[in-house]
Amino acid sequence: MMLGQSLNKVDVPCRWLLGSHTNCQEPDYGIHIDPHVQVQRGLCAHVPCTFTVPTNISLRTNIIGSWYSSRTGQLVAAQGDSTHYTNGRFELIGNVTRGDCSLYIQEPLSTDEGVYFFIIKDPEINFTYTNIQPYVQVTELKDKPSISSTRLVDGKKVTLKCISPGKCRNITTPHFSWEGVTIDSTPKTYKTTYIVSGLRTFDSRMTFTPKKSHNNSTLFCRATFNQGLYTVEKRTLNVEYSPSIYLTSEGSVKITIALTQPGLAVHNS
Repeated sequence: MMLGQSLNKVDVPCRWLLGSHTNCQEPDYGIHIDPHVQVQRGLCAHVPCTFTVPTNISLRTNIIGSWYSSRTGQLVAAQGDSTHYTNGRFELIGNVTRGDCSLYIQEPLSTDEGVYFFIIKDPEINFTYTNIQPYVQVTELKDKPSISSTRLVDGKKVTLKCISPGKCRNITTPHFSWEGVTIDSTPKTYKTTYIVSGLRTFDSRMTFTPKKSHNNSTLFCRATFNQGLYTVEKRTLNVEYSPSIYLTSEGSVKITIALTQPGLAVHNS
């Protein structure tokens, strides 16, 4: 069977019914994976997975591990010594020859929700793991960006950072937009890659000059992902400003003194 084709028939040694915890798997064949996986639209999920085979069977370099959708019968991801297949959203990132069937899911569609199962195959093995078939639940995007809590002082230019949610490998770079203040220069987007894991984060950096009038106003950062999905975070600005002295017509003095805590002041008349 060629990669990418539908799975029309699979020799399943026993059946695992959704909602039943009965393990009818053949002896010495086992799979360890979370039976329920959640992944947000626009983001990603790493799903750790390991599997075992009988001790008299060796996992050779030509073995191929494959993940299939139970609902559609379609192959979604496969990995082997000379084989690599992904449908663009599911990827088998584990080393199958070491019993690793870990799955990586990114930017899923709502239609990707459902049950999935794992198969190993080589010239001597053709086995379907049925005791755990994880259910992948695709939820709406709910995680929010984070805005840096830089100290704001009236008249002093600052750079604020807005970090998008999630640490993913290859998701589309999100588009950032800022609202609520006048920006001094065009915001720039940066990508940070973690060398060991290969995961990435994205952030937008915006420079503006706080003013006394900005105190208690609201700043918004919006991160828009693939498929038009977006998430917004807001921050109430606390701007420190210098004391102000006002002379009244009667000659009394009104003094406003700024405290060290941003945005708060004591008023003496």
